[in-house]
Amino acid sequence: VSQILLFNNTIIVSVFNNVYQFNLLGEFIKKIGNKGMGPKDYSSVFCLVSSPSSDCFYLFTAKKAHKYNSEAVYEKTIPLMDSEYM
Repeated sequence: VSQILLFNNTIIVSVFNNVYQFNLLGEFIKKIGNKGMGPKDYSSVFCLVSSPSSDCFYLFTAKKAHKYNSEAVYEKTIPLMDSEYM
């Protein structure tokens, strides 16, 4: 397990760049997103961050952030600045 996020009375876990959702009893709910190179996909998970004010969470990769809603459903991808120019 590389990341654990408590979100909306569930547990979001990143394991070997796969992301899963469990209830508070540890029972599996679903897999979140997919590994890959498509617009909604992720190749590696750097960070999981929740936003309590907007009831969503973000899955950060090297070049983009994926936004998921309160039901852990994908909403959009946000491109991040290229680190070469930072």
